[in-house]
Amino acid sequence: MITAGASAGLAAAFNAPLAGVLFALEELQRVFSPPLLTCTFAASMAADIVAGAFLGVYPVFHFRVIKILPVELYPWLILLGILSAFGAELFKRALYFFQDFYALFHISPYFRPILPLLASIPLGILLFDVTGGGHPLIESLTDNSRPLLMLVLLFCVKLIFTAFSFGAGTAGGIFLPLLVCGALLGTFVGQGLVVLGLIQQTYVLNFLILGMAAFFTAVVKAPVTGSVLMLEMSGNFNHFGSLMLVCLVSYVCSDILLSQPVYDVLLERLRTHTQSDNKNSPE
Repeated sequence: MITAGASAGLAAAFNAPLAGVLFALEELQRVFSPPLLTCTFAASMAADIVAGAFLGVYPVFHFRVIKILPVELYPWLILLGILSAFGAELFKRALYFFQDFYALFHISPYFRPILPLLASIPLGILLFDVTGGGHPLIESLTDNSRPLLMLVLLFCVKLIFTAFSFGAGTAGGIFLPLLVCGALLGTFVGQGLVVLGLIQQTYVLNFLILGMAAFFTAVVKAPVTGSVLMLEMSGNFNHFGSLMLVCLVSYVCSDILLSQPVYDVLLERLRTHTQSDNKNSPE
């Protein structure tokens, strides 16, 4: 029931029923048994139908027409996959660092959210795009050609602010923010190749989507889910080959870096923290 609920939640939130099923099986259970598959499929489809009845059945991201990436540009996907693996490792290390930061200074859980709140004030004034989940930022990347230095700045600040907020225990999670980081990284690679005259501007959108899939794969260690999730969220199934390639490269590079799935590590850290609290509590 817990696995089916997780599948239904993702399916309803992102209008991606198949990705919801694959995420629950590939990441949460890692077992493809018929009873589990049946339950997750039923829950995911039910959630998608109910959400669609109220909100409509539309792709999460309203991108313009996505052209098929030519095969001769596939070698650049290897570069994107490698960079995504390193960026995802940095993302995960930042999450763990700020969790330890709050624990090291013994900041009360009741006061921890105050720090991200204070940080959000200047960010909201000077760099509003990094606040919130980041959905408008992803869609704005398809319309506005931003300078490379601005993309780097947005990536770094979004990554740090996400980790800073998550470490404080504030609500929001990391799912959409990690997609934002992947979109910024993919756009940076695409724009860089445009500046060098290696690709056309129209293919930057492909790199944006591929960056999200590669970054998700390296963070969560779920390549199949990452590929299908981007297919459903973008509403275009013409670039499955390039998605699988960049996710494969990102996954292999993440393994070479000995990087563990983020949700597994966070669960283990939560267990360790809970056991420590139980030992320190009075009998």
